[in-house]
Amino acid sequence: MLKKNDALKSAQLEAQSIRKKAEQSAEKELEQIIENGKQSAEQIIEQAKKDIEIQTNTARKELLENVGDITVKVVEKFVVTKISDEDKKQTIDKLIQQVSNK
Repeated sequence: MLKKNDALKSAQLEAQSIRKKAEQSAEKELEQIIENGKQSAEQIIEQAKKDIEIQTNTARKELLENVGDITVKVVEKFVVTKISDEDKKQTIDKLIQQVSNK
């Protein structure tokens, strides 16, 4: 009877030990999953910020080019001679630089 009690107590202690290890392992795994999720979220946010910056710069450049084109067209209306494509490009580039520096 004493051996049975000892065996039962030993089995219970072993079961508790296994359960405790499993809980600790699950807790560590959960912490790792949460940490990985946080890192992934940070990476997504950083990439989104970069994408927004690129899109903003692209839109700004396109807008400036359009403003330059419009400006050249308006000036052409007032100038008797037409402006060459090369002069047009230089004028637009100068305008873009001036507006970008402001």
